[in-house]
Amino acid sequence: DFSVIDKFFEESTREVMKRKPNRRQIWNINYPDCAPEEVKGILYDCIPAKIPFYQDHFEVNHIDENTFEVKTAFNLKTTAPKRTDIYALINNYVAAGKVNSNV
Repeated sequence: DFSVIDKFFEESTREVMKRKPNRRQIWNINYPDCAPEEVKGILYDCIPAKIPFYQDHFEVNHIDENTFEVKTAFNLKTTAPKRTDIYALINNYVAAGKVNSNV
């Protein structure tokens, strides 16, 4: 479902184009996974969080002595440091921030 992107893409893109990044920086914009009416706004100058967005782990199910299956369990973060991109997303904000690029 791209309804949040449909609603906020133009506004977020227009604003970041006004704010020129430094040399070797790019804008990183992330959109929350919620209904458009639940989005609280756009947070600019978000800092990339230095934590994973998901707390993934594997679950092993032993079927018999020679067979097992492994599944990945995806657990979304519920807390993150303020002013970070993950904080914005889990609190239903669009996150926009500059990141350094080596390209």
